[in-house]
Amino acid sequence: NLDAWTSGLSSMNVTGYDNPLVGYVNSLPWNRAETNFDFVNNWTKVKGNHTIKFGVDVRRLRDELLQTQDAGGPRGEFQFGNNQTSTPGAAVLAQVNGLAGFLLDRPSLLQRDIAVVFPSYRAIMLFTYLQDKWQVTQKLTIDLGVRHDYYPPATPRYAGGFANYDWNTNTIAVAGYGNNPMNLGRKTFYTNFAPRLGMAYRIDPKTVLRAGFGLSWIPFPDNKYAWDNFPVKQSIVYNAGNTYGQATTAPGVYGAMGTGFPAPQPIAIPANGMVTPSVSQNIASVIPLDYHEGYIQSWNVALQRQLPAHFSLDAAYVANHTVRAPVTWNLNAGFLFNQGAAGRPLFQKFGKSNDVNLRFVGVSNNYNSLQTKIDRRFHNGLLVTTAYTFAKAMGSSSEDGNVWNYIQPSRNYSRLDFDRTHTFVQSYVYELPFGPGKPVAKTGVARWILGDWQVSGVLSLMTGRPMTFGTNVSANTPGSSITPDQIAPFVVTHNVAGPSGTATWFDTSAFKQPLDADGKTPHFGNMGRNNLNGPGLFDLDLSLFRKFKFGEKVVAELRAETTNFTNTPSFAAPNLTVGDTNFGKITSTLNGLIANQSVGGTGPRVLTFALRIKF
Repeated sequence: NLDAWTSGLSSMNVTGYDNPLVGYVNSLPWNRAETNFDFVNNWTKVKGNHTIKFGVDVRRLRDELLQTQDAGGPRGEFQFGNNQTSTPGAAVLAQVNGLAGFLLDRPSLLQRDIAVVFPSYRAIMLFTYLQDKWQVTQKLTIDLGVRHDYYPPATPRYAGGFANYDWNTNTIAVAGYGNNPMNLGRKTFYTNFAPRLGMAYRIDPKTVLRAGFGLSWIPFPDNKYAWDNFPVKQSIVYNAGNTYGQATTAPGVYGAMGTGFPAPQPIAIPANGMVTPSVSQNIASVIPLDYHEGYIQSWNVALQRQLPAHFSLDAAYVANHTVRAPVTWNLNAGFLFNQGAAGRPLFQKFGKSNDVNLRFVGVSNNYNSLQTKIDRRFHNGLLVTTAYTFAKAMGSSSEDGNVWNYIQPSRNYSRLDFDRTHTFVQSYVYELPFGPGKPVAKTGVARWILGDWQVSGVLSLMTGRPMTFGTNVSANTPGSSITPDQIAPFVVTHNVAGPSGTATWFDTSAFKQPLDADGKTPHFGNMGRNNLNGPGLFDLDLSLFRKFKFGEKVVAELRAETTNFTNTPSFAAPNLTVGDTNFGKITSTLNGLIANQSVGGTGPRVLTFALRIKF
């Protein structure tokens, strides 16, 4: 324990046991502070048939997060493997050899993170807009507007708080040292204009046509920015000299819990601010100095029509196109198939075998949909909404995601993970026609028994999300994945295995390992990314309410509600790894709100009874 930040019990990780066996996870402790200053001013001017709005939004961001978790955390970590109490060729006894090494204090590795600079993020962002709502005629309204977003490159609070890696020269530029500017020299873009255009036209008293277009800029997705790199964060790692040896902290000096960690020796930052990292030092992220924020173009055309019996119909084409969606690009991904580390470009140049992530490069995504809705306004105690969406979302990667294949980049473009082709949702609220103000049973015993009841429900139907198949055959190509070969049509059996069953949700004989004729040499399979659908979703939620009035001031409401009334499970995707013993089996379900596409499921049936009193 060196100070308050490093004080506490070190972690002891023992092979064969849940880790840490003793101590805390390496992400603790952490110290965070976020202070934002906002100045917002909006003005409105009405002149004739124009309503003009303009304003400004200035934001001063101050984010700080001290969290060292690359190599054991600030308290340090001792790892105890099986080999330190074994010999070459001997059988390893699970949960025995590792524990023996722990009891004998013979670690295979010691490591600890060092907090050099308190990482921080500083920026002043400026947003302005001008909008005109123009009532051209009684039938036509036009909205015209433009917004401007100014995102300057961020800076750290102190010199040395940012660091950026140059993969061409294998050097790290430390902000604020030598000729390195505090913003790392990232280019500033002043042309982030975002136009808006909207139109509403009343064709006749029952029909309205609407259309709109807007452009929105995407801010840098992650405020960790350039503070997550060496030498802002440093660590010390002591390994064993050989596979069966004990970790050493210096030539001839063995590491152990009994002797503790040697005193930290942070690497000094030279006056010119340029550091050459060793092969093992982690480069968490690289900020491209010409990074220009991406943007989203959104547009829609909608027709609304009033129908008889208090119904209305909406039909709309809704779409968007993302330009330069920020996606992480691994600069050290293997570009030679089946060559392992030898195929990594930075391994060939500098001997680096770990990932080096460029944040971010831009890819294009798009979403197109037909959205229809039939509504019945609340009348005579009945309200109904019915909505159907036919959609497709395509792209190379979800925003802030990763690249799936580097050697064959054209295969990355496919349906996005959240895509559901068909979505149907119907909801209703119905007040039963009994009781005061209703057609039947207005008074007497029938009013007390049948009056003031209300039923409601929501039915949701969705097709499944896309699935990407994999294999336990190694591609030996860091950063890229291979798929199996599909040799027959995809046939869904809808069988569910359960935790220990044998049934498969689809016919697994349609897939085989991606191996050449020799049965040993791997190749890229013929399947793509996200090209087959997983299980769909069915959910019905119902509720029943009854109101009781006591005098003029007290109302009691008895509520009975159920989610997933039919108790229909929302199945997770089956196991998609060819060669796995569970390939093709569904062994789990999804839980969560339907609207939450990251979860996309419902839990088991839940009944809720409640009494609400209002007075």
